[in-house]
Amino acid sequence: MATHVQHASSTQVAHPGRAALRTAVAYLLAAIAFLVPALPIIQETMGGYLPQAWAGWLTAIIAFLVALAALITRLMALAKAQGFLTRIGLGTGVETDSGKPGVGTARGGRVPATGARCRARANCLTR
Repeated sequence: MATHVQHASSTQVAHPGRAALRTAVAYLLAAIAFLVPALPIIQETMGGYLPQAWAGWLTAIIAFLVALAALITRLMALAKAQGFLTRIGLGTGVETDSGKPGVGTARGGRVPATGARCRARANCLTR
């Protein structure tokens, strides 16, 4: 019989700093993918109308938005925010997925996989 290790909370709640860092990296990669082809096009079409430091300002604005997205992700990953997010349907879902092996919380932290032998045990998950 296979066993699954249970987590008391999602990894986002358990490691909010990592969640924020992953979000920052994702947004940064998206910003780079946007800026590399867009800067020359913007320069060519709007260069005469924009001030000299426009590219620096645009880069600073995008860097600010990346940092803001990381901060919001960090705040949303806090355990205190999970109650509110769950109420509006945006929670991590760990609490409601307890019917799936390997998800949610269980007694003792380990739950056998579902099956006929498992259903006879009190700490087993059912489908």
